[in-house]
Amino acid sequence: MRSAAPFLALMVTMTFPFGVHAQPSISSFQPFEVSYLGQTPYTLIGTGFTPGLTSGTVVQIDGVNTTLTSVTSTQITGVVPPHAVTGTPVAVAVLTATGPSATLPDAVSYIGPLAVESVSPAYVAGGFGGTIVSVVGVGFTPNSAVTLTAAGGVLIPVAESFVDARHLTFITPTGISPGIYGVRVVTSIGIAGITADLPNALTVVGAIDLQDFDPQEVSLYGDTPFVATGTGFTPSTTLILAGETVVPTFVSTTTLTGWVPANPGLPLGAPVAATANDPVSGSDTLASAYQYVGPFDLTSVSPPVWQQGSSTDLELLGSAFTPSTHVEIGGLPVGSVFLGQGSIRVVPPASLPPGLYDVRAYQGTSSRPLAEDTLPLALTIASSSGPVLTGVEPSIACAAGGTFARITGSNFIPETAVWIGSQRLLEKVVDEDGTTITGMIPGLSPSSTAGPVLVTVSDFRGEWESSDLLAYSKTCATLRPVEQLESSLAYGTARFSWHNPEAYTSIRVLDLDGTLIDVLPAGSTSYEYTAGGGSTSVGLQFQGVTDGDISRAVPEYAQVLPCNY
Repeated sequence: MRSAAPFLALMVTMTFPFGVHAQPSISSFQPFEVSYLGQTPYTLIGTGFTPGLTSGTVVQIDGVNTTLTSVTSTQITGVVPPHAVTGTPVAVAVLTATGPSATLPDAVSYIGPLAVESVSPAYVAGGFGGTIVSVVGVGFTPNSAVTLTAAGGVLIPVAESFVDARHLTFITPTGISPGIYGVRVVTSIGIAGITADLPNALTVVGAIDLQDFDPQEVSLYGDTPFVATGTGFTPSTTLILAGETVVPTFVSTTTLTGWVPANPGLPLGAPVAATANDPVSGSDTLASAYQYVGPFDLTSVSPPVWQQGSSTDLELLGSAFTPSTHVEIGGLPVGSVFLGQGSIRVVPPASLPPGLYDVRAYQGTSSRPLAEDTLPLALTIASSSGPVLTGVEPSIACAAGGTFARITGSNFIPETAVWIGSQRLLEKVVDEDGTTITGMIPGLSPSSTAGPVLVTVSDFRGEWESSDLLAYSKTCATLRPVEQLESSLAYGTARFSWHNPEAYTSIRVLDLDGTLIDVLPAGSTSYEYTAGGGSTSVGLQFQGVTDGDISRAVPEYAQVLPCNY
């Protein structure tokens, strides 16, 4: 009996530790985000867990029990329950039937509500399907189903896969037609379901087809906006123009915009191809998309008369213009609107007074242009007031016609007409400052008599007339003409000299056809005329003029004289 006591004591000592339960611990919880709808599997890693689903182990998220699917000594799996959306992560706890527990703070967040935010890629090829598309959103679960919404609300089921609470994937179905599709995610809750839609989320495109390119004429300097139309475009579509890769602005699956590059040296007027390349929809070429035009040229201004202070636009016509073409009127820069390589719209500066002005267009900078062209005296800025007539010189005109006259006044423009009685002034020339008009007075009409005649100046702004400034005379050309004419021609310049037998107020220079070339001031006795290096003979006529008379025209021929040695 004495020997039994130590044995009993040993038994008590050896069995006592088995009644003490180990303390559980949690090292990690995945995923760190779950849907507020629950339904999401989780994995909890730690130590000291009692294996088996019947061990009494409980896992809670923010105090709410979860559904367990497996328990080992180091891992617990289960499904999270529904829960309100949490703004910050909440704790996960492991409770045991015997009392010890473990908590992992800030372990998981509930996110929601259910929403679809984007898909990637947003553009896929039609036809065979098979493209994997990622859906990004909030609140997804393994029970979330994806469908595509076609035009008219037609639903197209797809094969989806759950990734996590923010990501799903699906595969585009075979035979899907080109078009724009919405993406719908439905998560079942019992017999009901919660739906989230993203309209116009996925664009399915067919094979790329480049159909049209505008404009079809582009300045050789490029820098010109274009619009390309067709089908199958995506934001990844690029164009090759004149050998250069151009990244256009994607407008839609049928429209691209961008800028044409400068001509790298292709023949002007020759067709230039445009090629569209896309990683989704393939490649296509438009053989004759456009052509380069040049050289830079300014041909006209329309209308040529602009009323001071008007808001009316002027149109400059020419070729090889770009949106960066600059315009100057009278040396002052003006804003312009590019209409095309052959047309620019401008409004003259309000500060310019009435008069005739040069119009200049250039590419580059004003001081060092790449190209430029100027139309001298191409624009008339007219006063808002009509023309005013103040005088006619000479005051006597030959009834037979041919009298050269100077009409003086103000506000004259090229459109101002001068009427001598019922006949127009011939060979009319308007001075730049708008104060003088010169021309030939026509002969007295057979039904009229010599004496005072009505002179009228008129245009679209109004008219002015006077019968006190001019009279027809039956006797003509009593004034002696210029005398002792001499001439020479050398190195392309004809030189003329003469003697004035009368006190002329001016001397008219005409060609052999009677067309007025120049008007010389009183007292002039010489004149030089540039004829060109190849000329061997130049003929001009000279005519003296006073306030009351005009002489006959005297011809003179300047010739190259041969040298004899």
